Amino acid sequence: MTSPRDQWPEGWRLAGDAPSAGDSRNRRFVGRRTELREISARAASAAAGTRQTVVIEGRPGIGKTALLARALEQLAGFSALFADCAMGDAAEQLMMQLTAQSRASLPRSRAGLLSALRSALEGSAPVAIALDNVHWIDPESAAEFSATLPALRSAALLVLVAAREPWLPDPGAEPEADLFRQQLLGAGNVYHLALAELSVAEVGQVLDQAGPGRPELAAVRLHRYTGGHPALMSVLLDQGLAIEHASPADLLGLFDPLVTGFLHAVSALPPPSRDLLAAMAVSDEPWPLAILGSVAGVDDPFAALEPLLDAGLVQWHPAEAVAPVSIKYPLYRDVIYRSLPMALRESLHTRAASFAIGTRAWAHQVAASTDGEPALAAMLVEEAERYYVAGDSERAGRLLIWSVTVTADPRERENLLVQAARWWLTLRAVDWGPRLESCLSRWPQSAPRSLALAVLAEAAGHYAQAYALLTEARDIAERSMLALRPDIDLAMALLHADLGEAEAEYQAAQTLLALGDLPGVHRSWAEYCAVDGWSRINGPEAALDKLGTLVAEADIDGHGGDGRQAGSQSVRLWTRGSLRLLSGRLRDGIEDLIRMLRAGDRAAVDSVAPMAQAYLGYAHYLLGNWQAAQEVAGQALAALTGHAVRRLRVPVHAIAACVDAAAGRSESAARHLMAAQRWLAECGPKDYVVFPVIAAATVAQAHGEYGRMLIALQPLLADPALCRSYQAWWQPLHVEGLIGTGQLSAAQHALGRLADLSDVTGHLAATVAWLDAWLAAAGHDELRARACFDHATAHPLGRDDVPLHRARVEHEYGRYLMSRRNRRAAIERLRRAYEQYRALGARPFAERCASDLETFGAQAPSPAGLPRGEAFAALSPRERRIAYLAAQGLTNQEIAGEIFISAKTVEYHLGKVFAKLGISSRRQLAARMGGESGPGDRRPG
Repeated sequence: MTSPRDQWPEGWRLAGDAPSAGDSRNRRFVGRRTELREISARAASAAAGTRQTVVIEGRPGIGKTALLARALEQLAGFSALFADCAMGDAAEQLMMQLTAQSRASLPRSRAGLLSALRSALEGSAPVAIALDNVHWIDPESAAEFSATLPALRSAALLVLVAAREPWLPDPGAEPEADLFRQQLLGAGNVYHLALAELSVAEVGQVLDQAGPGRPELAAVRLHRYTGGHPALMSVLLDQGLAIEHASPADLLGLFDPLVTGFLHAVSALPPPSRDLLAAMAVSDEPWPLAILGSVAGVDDPFAALEPLLDAGLVQWHPAEAVAPVSIKYPLYRDVIYRSLPMALRESLHTRAASFAIGTRAWAHQVAASTDGEPALAAMLVEEAERYYVAGDSERAGRLLIWSVTVTADPRERENLLVQAARWWLTLRAVDWGPRLESCLSRWPQSAPRSLALAVLAEAAGHYAQAYALLTEARDIAERSMLALRPDIDLAMALLHADLGEAEAEYQAAQTLLALGDLPGVHRSWAEYCAVDGWSRINGPEAALDKLGTLVAEADIDGHGGDGRQAGSQSVRLWTRGSLRLLSGRLRDGIEDLIRMLRAGDRAAVDSVAPMAQAYLGYAHYLLGNWQAAQEVAGQALAALTGHAVRRLRVPVHAIAACVDAAAGRSESAARHLMAAQRWLAECGPKDYVVFPVIAAATVAQAHGEYGRMLIALQPLLADPALCRSYQAWWQPLHVEGLIGTGQLSAAQHALGRLADLSDVTGHLAATVAWLDAWLAAAGHDELRARACFDHATAHPLGRDDVPLHRARVEHEYGRYLMSRRNRRAAIERLRRAYEQYRALGARPFAERCASDLETFGAQAPSPAGLPRGEAFAALSPRERRIAYLAAQGLTNQEIAGEIFISAKTVEYHLGKVFAKLGISSRRQLAARMGGESGPGDRRPG
């Protein structure tokens, strides 16, 4: 049989299955918990005296060797033997290890291997034999194993083999090897483990091992680029190319082992298969096989596809309507595309353009073009404007940047850059910013270039760089008489807002508004900056009055105070909605933000959409609509994917932490809190400290740790003016922390300030009543405490009051009554509190209330709606969410759409949920959930 090194290129082999003991891939082992559990179970059966066989199958580089090594490490009490069949004479490798273990010379023969293994099995420990790359086994070793293993069928022996997937009969293999394969797989107690690529979460663990401080989306990007293939990830990580570069393969050297080995393997394919692969690389998306055959000029694409499928280079979906096919991993695609001659690329792009539609067709035309095609540039600009008017900012920006790349006239190119800068200024959510930056880096200094680079720097959180570039743009524009002043002034106002410079923000916005003839979206964002600065100085209520004045002035001057101009309506809804939430008009604010997110000119506010959704989530949380809060917080997190404005990750993760903490999802809350703190340190403006501070205090509140609440709030207490707009959100937490730690005098002063704020904001009546009653009880003022508690519990909830605080009143009233030895009334209050907590889904609060009831010799009502038992605790966070969604009546397809996975994956997780809970139907699941609110209910309250 030929050597494996003759059949598989050495360079490709380096990215394959057999790393050395010191290889970094061994150090990066993650996941495979199901596989390791199965191997442990088989090992237990083998230790009991029945031979077990585990066959690990998978594509090259999928991690079979790493799993073998980790499995052997975890087999406590076993005598472990390992042989790599690709290194030749596997039986000899085992004999050498057996000789070393026995410290005696053993005969080298078939009978010798059997005798040596029997001697080893007679010892105190069972034996594990691991055969890596078993598909390369030499005929002599195969014959020895064929003679040895049948005699050890009832021995305490575990056989682990790793084979390339699928391990099928090889016509070119020696008969001894094929006989060994049949014998091994045909015996009893054989279990197959098919290894797949790593998940996104597991890729994140790999990155954590590679080094701290990775961007949050790095795992998603790396998984998307490599498909989670361990060997491909290792190649990139070892060279530091995995995250920062849009196409890491572009940075791999021409003679990199991965590149040379992969291209060697591709060159061995039949010519029609190579042509079809080249067409796939050019298409860069799944296309019907017949169309790809036409692009490639291949007469029989189905025959050409077979070798590609056998080599694991492509993926085909014949069950889908048009049977799309594509290259398996983007990394493969990039390597292949780089290797194509320029003339061939242009020819394939030209053919592909005739089959593509929309922006994909334009992309192929641009790729097939040369510099200086004014007709194509003009068509791209016209198409970009059409998309822009339609509100599709991402495609608009992409087409505009493409027009720049095919424009040779420097003046025309500068005009297009001005347009790109203006669009980016107000549509900062789109992901074409890096493309713009790439273009700008190649061109000389100009005012449009500096403006665009400044806006990119501001979105990335590089505020000092953004300020310097805007100053540079202003100076150049004034010298060259370019009409860029409104764009530069708006960018500067937005930058002052990021830096928390309220007075400078307000003045810059007022100067801009005084210019008069502004585009609608520019004017509405200038209004936002004016009232945002005013809110920081005078509070959100005063800012709402200022907004009304500005809109009225705009209407009088004919600037569309009713939002008639493009972009005006959505921006003004964001401005008013956010201020209403901060001033306590929660339901009105929710209405504004929902209208904003549904507005026809929504593209103008895509730059703040995740923050608007986070605000919506917090407002629903305060109003007790925790199902909606969880849903909207999830939408905010999803909206961060590909979002250019990095600082928005601070409030989104912070508010997700609040929602999760109050509902008892402690691990998730902790992760979101850490993410908010990390993003604040990396790119957050200083006044964004309010978000992780509130989140940390809410997490501590959920655990009943009042001292930690005060510690968390210290940054705001040290500089209250820093976050004046958010007083109504954090001051109740401060008063609660003071009362909880017994600092009653300080609590009295803080409560007075909160009461004054309640007179303005309007949604804190129940909050102030609860804290006032609790403070009186803590101060042992019996008459006043009883009166305050009675008043707080009898007063109906206002339109914007906080239901959680009403439940807290009942809880503290019950504790107070118990301290006065009024047991019956106390238990009644505690049970009311428990039911209110349960209705909200406030698990940690309900658990503390139930504990108080038990302490007082009473029992809480049936906790069916609160999944507190061991079975529910055993569910993973994803399983819990899927369980809640299924209990609400959603189909698998609907659940898949909610949490961005496939329906098949939903079915798999539901099966695990049913097994863990000991149920067999969705009806039983709904009964176990008790119809209670959960993290996946998508129906807002």
